[in-house]
Amino acid sequence: MSRCRYRAPDGRNPAWFAFYDIKDVSVLLDPSYVAFRENRSENEVRVLEKIPTRERQAGELISTRGSFSEDASVLVWVEMSLKDMADKEE
Repeated sequence: MSRCRYRAPDGRNPAWFAFYDIKDVSVLLDPSYVAFRENRSENEVRVLEKIPTRERQAGELISTRGSFSEDASVLVWVEMSLKDMADKEE
């Protein structure tokens, strides 16, 4: 598993975003990962207490276009629901 952490450059919320690259969603159920989340460091507990909203979602890669650079320092993402997509198709 690898991770990248981002901060919103424009002061908007959510101010922080973490991206984890895992091989399969089952990794999140692995006993070692579950133990890691249940046994947080004191620093991590303090940080998480200050974050009012935390949401965790998983998605599977369905397509790519172009190439990705490890030098890129900005991540842009778009969220949509299936209802949004269905409305656009009508």
